[in-house]
This record gives sequence, structure tokens and C-alpha cells, in this order.
Amino acid sequence: MKPTEQKLISSIRSGDYTLVDQLYEDYRSLFVQWLQQHFKAMEHEAVDIFQDAVIIFYRNITSGKVDRLKSSIKTYLFAIGKHLWLKRFRKKQRTSYLEELPDISYEGWDTSIIQEVESADQRARLDAALGQLDEKCRRLLVLAYFHRYSTEALQHEFDYSSADVVRTKKYRCLNQLRTLLKPE
Repeated sequence: MKPTEQKLISSIRSGDYTLVDQLYEDYRSLFVQWLQQHFKAMEHEAVDIFQDAVIIFYRNITSGKVDRLKSSIKTYLFAIGKHLWLKRFRKKQRTSYLEELPDISYEGWDTSIIQEVESADQRARLDAALGQLDEKCRRLLVLAYFHRYSTEALQHEFDYSSADVVRTKKYRCLNQLRTLLKPE
């Protein structure tokens, strides 16, 4: 039995969570199937998004942001979920190309473009190319790939505002290094 809009809102405001639990049970599988069919989401992603949507729904009611729904509970909940999915998808699109970049490898460290560097003269080219980078780029790449600093450690070390900034800076520095390593 699906709760009515006013009954659900009153229940949440009074601290009774039973209708929220019922709402979760009633719409979870429908939402997961819907997100998988229409947006090609993986099941675990769809479940995460649904859980976040229920939390936002709950907070919107308890904060007073929502007094009355202009649509059905299902429509409102699915709209929140769709918004969350699109937001996650856009973020994933922005950062996925950075995560797909190969890591640098140098004599037994991570794997990447430098994995191909095997001869002494190629290592010398790498050292020379690193030497041509500005100090901040060189230090970032050395800490990231030679000393295996995590993204969070790099964020702290360079006082960057987010992990995305670290990934973007690494991407730009790697591109500079690749350009310097290209055969002439």
C-alpha cells in the first residue's frame, strides 16, 4: 500500500519513519529497473542513487523546503533520482578521460607511457623531458608516479581545493611530458 502524500509528509515531520521505510520498499525495485532501462545504469549505481534520492526527499520535507508535492510521490522521487544520476553522469564524463590515462612507470614503479622506456638513452630522454617541465609539474609527476602519492595526499601537499583539481593538473602535466617525449 503506497502512502498518500499528506500522510507521508505528516508522518515524516512527526518523526515516524515507518512510511519512509514503506516508500523505500515500494519504489526501490521500480526505480532501479527504470534507471537501468532508460539510463544504462549498473544495478549498484541505481541503488545508490535511489538511496540518495530518498534521503533528499526526507530532508526536503523535514527542512520545510517541501510542504506539498506538485506531483505524485513516485514522480517527485524519480525526478530527484534522475537529477542525481545526470549530475553523477556529467561528473563521470568530465573525469573519466583523466582516469583512463595510463600511469607513468619507471624501473618497477606504476604502469604507463614510461613502461615503454627500457634503454638507457630513453631513460635519459625522460630525465631531460622532466627537467624541461616547470618545477610544480615536475614535482607533481614525481610525487604521483615515482613516490606513489595518493590523490588525497597530492591535494594536501599542493593545497588544491579538490581531487578533481589534482587529476586535472596531473593530466595537463602528463600532456606536457608526452609532448616533450614525442619523437621529432
